[in-house]
Amino acid sequence: MPLAMTLSPERDRVLVLLNGWREQGIQVVDRASGRVLQTIPLPAVFLGITFSPDGKSLYVSGGNEDVIYRFDWHSGQATLADSIALAVKQKGKSGTRYPAGIAISRDGRTLYAAENLGDSLVVVDLAARRVVQRLATERYPYGVVVGPDGTVYPKGTAIPQRADFNTLDNPFAWSATPDKDKLRNTPSAGLHFAVFNPSSDDFARNRLAMDGVLPDGTKLDVGPRSRAQGFNSVLTTTHRQNFLVPPRRHRSFPLVEL
Repeated sequence: MPLAMTLSPERDRVLVLLNGWREQGIQVVDRASGRVLQTIPLPAVFLGITFSPDGKSLYVSGGNEDVIYRFDWHSGQATLADSIALAVKQKGKSGTRYPAGIAISRDGRTLYAAENLGDSLVVVDLAARRVVQRLATERYPYGVVVGPDGTVYPKGTAIPQRADFNTLDNPFAWSATPDKDKLRNTPSAGLHFAVFNPSSDDFARNRLAMDGVLPDGTKLDVGPRSRAQGFNSVLTTTHRQNFLVPPRRHRSFPLVEL
């Protein structure tokens, strides 16, 4: 039962993580033909599979074995090299950490793993092959992500997302204040963007920041076209709409404009 997969560094292979009751391990699949090229059984795996930034190593979460497996990757094939123990596992006993989703720092020196039964995020020094830190999380963490700036986010962390798009068409079909927003039916070239904030509190901080208000309430004393505004000094904002997205359990309700 595959529960996770990742592309090889060459992007011509798919690495599949088998998490079923009958079979656990990894498979290497040819992306073009769909043919299984390799099957490597393992005692236990769970959700986590990722390559090192240099593409030379593949790391896999060992689930009930409380380990992280490391494979050498060469010529499109995986070879089991060693493993990193996250805890001492008693013979005949179940795992106590149960590593799930994993991620590696951009410099390739550090591995992060969500310990599903340990309710923690474990930090592993890959050169020393040992645990250097543990951070408490919410119950039963399943995943972890390293952001573009190197920030580590356990699964479930609320992160604002922004999407930019250029258009000659006006993407805003309706406004509560069309005169103020200079809404018009004719084409209008420009850059439009949408920002999705994960909470009303985060939304409020971002909305204030757009108006030059800092988190402590201080307002920046900068004129509308002052050079101190940098790039913003040459922008002309014609429209801004703020929508409240209902919670998932009420997602059938429409967006609400604030």
